[in-house]
Amino acid sequence: MRRDHPDLVEIMQHGYDHTIKNKEKKGEFGGQRGYEEQYEDIRKGKELMSRLFGSDWFEAFNFPYAPYNKAAIEALQRVGYKVLNSHYNAEWKRKVFYAIGHLLGKGMMFDHHVSWNLQKYPGTTMWEISMNITFIKKYYNENTDCEFYTLDELKRQIDRYILTPYPIGLLLHHRYHVTQQSMDLIEQVFDYLRVNNVRPVTMRTIYERLESRG
Repeated sequence: MRRDHPDLVEIMQHGYDHTIKNKEKKGEFGGQRGYEEQYEDIRKGKELMSRLFGSDWFEAFNFPYAPYNKAAIEALQRVGYKVLNSHYNAEWKRKVFYAIGHLLGKGMMFDHHVSWNLQKYPGTTMWEISMNITFIKKYYNENTDCEFYTLDELKRQIDRYILTPYPIGLLLHHRYHVTQQSMDLIEQVFDYLRVNNVRPVTMRTIYERLESRG
């Protein structure tokens, strides 16, 4: 699929085994986990991706469940990732928080992520390219039970992000889209994006544009 549609399909790394190893804040990485153990998981994951996909995957990394810590970022840098795929929130309180973090040159403050969307992550050579909209409002369990945002709620989020200088990153958790209604929601959102002249772009393309500008 990637070879047939290189402008639409991107393959990247999402953790190693997607199990909960962070006992402090639900996640595979971060929390009490130290550098060496996280480095090993990230290294093994990258080797597996290269073995399975060869040159068809892109060296971007997204942390399962979102949490990570400074040691995890250092491990990504050592393994040689080009992009950290994280999260950007356009709420004004978050934007103020990010601005303070930028002034201080911080990637984390008070155990919270500081978004450096479309910028180099502090102390690394990695670009951060972030998601900003999720279809799911609330997860009920690890199976397929959740509450989705309504189409109108998603439209309002899209309208807000269209006004920002950032790409619109839509997060899909495929195993939760198991009903016709949830699949229809995706199609309706894509139709709305098309009407607003939003065009698809891959992580690799965004990275290459960022690299070209320096």
